Amino acid sequence: MSENKENLSLRINQVKEKYFFSANETVTSKISALSDLFFRDTMVETDFVLFLASSADRKQKEVIITDKDYNFINRFDLSRHYPWNMFCFQKYNGDFFVGGAVSVSASKVMRNVKIFSADFSLICTLEERYPYFAGKPILSFAKDDIGGMYFCEDMTGITHYLDKNGVVSSFQGEFTSPYQIVYAKGKLYIADLFKTLNLKTGRNISVFAGNKFQQTELTGESIGYSGQTDSFYVSSGYIEKCIRKYDAQCNLLFTKDFEFNDNKYRPVIIAVNKNNLLLYARNQRYPIVYDIY
Repeated sequence: MSENKENLSLRINQVKEKYFFSANETVTSKISALSDLFFRDTMVETDFVLFLASSADRKQKEVIITDKDYNFINRFDLSRHYPWNMFCFQKYNGDFFVGGAVSVSASKVMRNVKIFSADFSLICTLEERYPYFAGKPILSFAKDDIGGMYFCEDMTGITHYLDKNGVVSSFQGEFTSPYQIVYAKGKLYIADLFKTLNLKTGRNISVFAGNKFQQTELTGESIGYSGQTDSFYVSSGYIEKCIRKYDAQCNLLFTKDFEFNDNKYRPVIIAVNKNNLLLYARNQRYPIVYDIY
């Protein structure tokens, strides 16, 4: 009887996995054909999708623009603007904010956020437009739904909020390396890479709302929200090696486990576009696409 129950449970999990995470090889192949470079990140906007890609040595960098079905529209070369890696980009008030490392030494990484026009012509730096940000080590940023944008500093635990009138407020948190931040359903979700990568501890995702920080039970390096399924997706590549689906209140719905080792890719960054979940992983040139329901 127990063996029958175990077989039934296994079968249920297999059905759930196929339903919640169905690999879409056609879309994956379509995206991979957009560039020979390594895809690093995705920004999903209302009418289009942007991909950040760079060469293996990070010297060549480009932004690729497609429609929501990944049909190519345009590409722009950003190689000369960042001699090192680029780590975050966001569209805000018609301009593109792009963060990257401008110099790297054994003791310090110098980061800079630059602002580009719609055709990715350089306009100015973040601190030139908003002097308040001068000298601040911004690692990640994300806009909200009321005309503002959040900026998180590396190593300091500080979050800045730029409101629609250009006024900046600052708040002290407890995170170290805000690898990715996502705004959804009135809250800012902050994934602290330092805890999972360096300390090997979980519960590294906090939320910021109502001018207060709160710790969650979530563990992972990346978090995405789907309006179509009203669900959150969290990837954990360094501790649990899985992707988890949560409802809008962050109650666990499903876990997809992966078999990984140090020589194979791990789920690190995820992005959500319509009913597609794009998984970026170590040692994988292009994102793997899953249909989500």
